[in-house]
Amino acid sequence: MNNNKKYYWLRLKEGFFDSKHIKFLRSQNNGDRMCIVYLQLQLKSLKTIGVVQYEKLLPSCTEEIAFDLGEPIEIINQTVAILEKLNLVEQLDDGSLYLSAVREVVGSETAAAECMRNKRMRDNSNSDNTNPFSKYV
Repeated sequence: MNNNKKYYWLRLKEGFFDSKHIKFLRSQNNGDRMCIVYLQLQLKSLKTIGVVQYEKLLPSCTEEIAFDLGEPIEIINQTVAILEKLNLVEQLDDGSLYLSAVREVVGSETAAAECMRNKRMRDNSNSDNTNPFSKYV
């Protein structure tokens, strides 16, 4: 079995929604929507550890993001402007966006690592000679 897939995940800190940056973002007009856009940008940049690549298919990176996310360009422009003001996003020389917080909250593993982790968990639970689900019955 040759499975070269790699899985990524975004870990939200327990106080993510209580942070001053997110509270400020959410207090703005369309703030909840902009918070969701920010989370979507973080997810889009997992494989590149924080970079939302500008592929130059549309005149600007924000227009590409708006098209990709299905959001109005006004919401994307407003979100990026506020995130830049909060130092959560910076524009790179090629027009791409860099989300600095992603480096701290991204995790990944290969499919093989996931299989090995699951096998070890099964082996560990089988060595106890107990039903791992007995506490739920």
